[in-house]
Amino acid sequence: MRSLQSWVVVLAFGCFAGGGLCGWALASCGSGEPARELAFADDLKVRYQLTPEQVRSLHIVLKNERVEEDALLRSIVSTQLPETLQRDLLKLHRRTKELIRYGVLDDKQRVLYDRETQLPSSKPATATMTGSAVGPTDR
Repeated sequence: MRSLQSWVVVLAFGCFAGGGLCGWALASCGSGEPARELAFADDLKVRYQLTPEQVRSLHIVLKNERVEEDALLRSIVSTQLPETLQRDLLKLHRRTKELIRYGVLDDKQRVLYDRETQLPSSKPATATMTGSAVGPTDR
C-alpha cells in the first residue's frame, strides 16, 4: 500500500510539473500573433512600404481573421469530424481534465471540480491503478 501511495504522489507531482512547464511555455511563446501571421505582416510591410498606422491596421485585420476562423472551427459539430479525429479530441479532453484535476487543483478543489464536470446521470469518477480516471470526461 505504501508503494502505491508513493507512486500516486510521484504521478501527481509529475503532472503538476508538466502542467507548470506547459503553462510557462505556452504563456511565453503564445502571447502574440502566430509566427506565420507575423511573417505575412512583415512581408506586406516591406513589399508595400506600409506606414506604422497601416501596420497596426493590418495586425487588427489579421487578428480579426484569426478570431473568426477560430470561431468557425469551434462551431464544427464533433460528429462532422472523421472518427479518428473524434477519438483524438476525446483523448485530448480526457488528458486535459486529468492534468487539471491532478496538476492544478488541490483535494478540496478537485471534489468541487468533479461534481461540476459530471453529467447529471453519471457516476463520480474514480481513480484506477494506472492513475487515470474512470467516469465522464466531457467538459
